[in-house]
Amino acid sequence: MKKEHIREQRLKEFSEHLKTGELYGVNRYNKFFKKVLLENNIENDKDIEKNEPIFLMPVFELPYIFDTWVFNKYGLPVYIENKEQDTIISFMQFFFINTTQFRHLFIKNWQLVDLYGGNELTDESTPADLAKNIDALITNINHYSALDSFNYKIYLN
Repeated sequence: MKKEHIREQRLKEFSEHLKTGELYGVNRYNKFFKKVLLENNIENDKDIEKNEPIFLMPVFELPYIFDTWVFNKYGLPVYIENKEQDTIISFMQFFFINTTQFRHLFIKNWQLVDLYGGNELTDESTPADLAKNIDALITNINHYSALDSFNYKIYLN
């Protein structure tokens, strides 16, 4: 596996914030999501589940953690360097993670636990669960990055 260059310190800071349980963006997230539901005439729980496959609420914390994040005119958090881009691209660029890593962290049932560690995300997952997955991602990427693909040994018993 080629060496990954993630913004480890930023991910750690995000993870530590989520572990505190002091979430400042929850009201803003709820207001945004309620607006989306109303605009799309979504009323029942089954439709809500289909429209919330991404565990997005923790991302609404980023403007409260990092001064390089703001809420755009639509109420979504974005990286200030990428104001014209969407939240997901902003997250991936700010933390320098790829699409697979983003899915592992935020999209329910897309976790690659064998590769990145952590646990599956479910409807009952919490921001603290996401923090554990972030920590596991950092640990596993650091582990794989330390491997030297030109000087390895295979031991057969």
